Amino acid sequence: MLLGLIASCIELIPNARLYMRPIQLHLLHFWKLSTRDLTYQIPFTQHLKDHLNWWLDRANTTKGKSLHQWSATVTITTDASKTGFGGHMNNQIFQGFWSVQEQKQHISLLELDAVIRTVQHFLPQLQIQNVILKCDNTTGVQYVNKQGGTKSIHLCYKTWCLMKMAIQNNPTFRAADIAGKLNVLADHLSRNKIQPTEWILNNQIVQSVFAMWGEPNNRFVCLSTQSQETSVLCLDTSSQCSSSRCSVDIMGKNVGICISTNMPNSKSIKIMSQFNCRLIMIAPMWPRRHWYTELLQKSVACPIKLPIRQNLLYQPKTNIYHPNPEVFTLTAWLLSTKISEIRDFQEKLESFSEHHGDRAHSKTMLVNFKDFIVGVVNGERIPMQLL
Repeated sequence: MLLGLIASCIELIPNARLYMRPIQLHLLHFWKLSTRDLTYQIPFTQHLKDHLNWWLDRANTTKGKSLHQWSATVTITTDASKTGFGGHMNNQIFQGFWSVQEQKQHISLLELDAVIRTVQHFLPQLQIQNVILKCDNTTGVQYVNKQGGTKSIHLCYKTWCLMKMAIQNNPTFRAADIAGKLNVLADHLSRNKIQPTEWILNNQIVQSVFAMWGEPNNRFVCLSTQSQETSVLCLDTSSQCSSSRCSVDIMGKNVGICISTNMPNSKSIKIMSQFNCRLIMIAPMWPRRHWYTELLQKSVACPIKLPIRQNLLYQPKTNIYHPNPEVFTLTAWLLSTKISEIRDFQEKLESFSEHHGDRAHSKTMLVNFKDFIVGVVNGERIPMQLL
């Protein structure tokens, strides 16, 4: 009779079904229709009393539900495999891997756990949001939308954890099923470990740069780990310079291509300066970095701004694309250690003083590259060219 009264409030009281679940589970723990009759007395435990007290608080039972139509403002998509889990929201990704003990759990438990962990990761961004949770496990979808269930205590407990996060942090959750064949990114994240320090640069972009400046006789790549890829972007931010792994014999005689965000620093350019060579370097357009002026000083061609596209950077052997390639403003630089080549290039540049009065500019200066001027070296402006 008590549960029937509570069930009648499901459409009237926020989270009524959620706070009904512990009472249902308590009843099912002590009573089954097949073994007990209707006169059997159910023990009244402190645990049950704590959950019943929620229903005695008028602040909970008189709150009322909103009559506004619910519409999602944020979408989170997740997936789980027997090795790990993955999720993404907008252009942000998240992944993790199960312990040996967790791998033994039922896949439905892992799927719901993947939802919980992904939500917890993005929780600071979910305040006062209507969040649609997409996963390809129908059981998990039902448990979220029904705020638990009675067939699996473990799934009900996990749903309780998810809903308590919502209550404490103010997002609202609803779940929707997504076909497995459409859940590509989350599936990749659940099975393949993302290497945050290594990204492949789109080969069409690389070939376009070669078409303008010529293909290197030999290529080398600066990596924090060994790899056979010829166009890898290293995002290593550690103090160790990844350029120490480069083959100096290759650099010494031929043009090479080095693709790295950590590479263009004083140490790496100093290594280059030991040899008589030209180098195509792919680097971010970060004018405030200390190594940026060295790029200007060694340039022998106008740098090329790489176009922003979804598949500009991707993980090796996967279809996982970098979520924010635009933050790097990747640019191709043709550098040389030959003084004559540098002087010949600078003599072809337009004088900066012609447009800014008679003030002399003997040192390297940085200019707003939004106007397609990347900097000034020895009084000459270096323009940007587009690919």
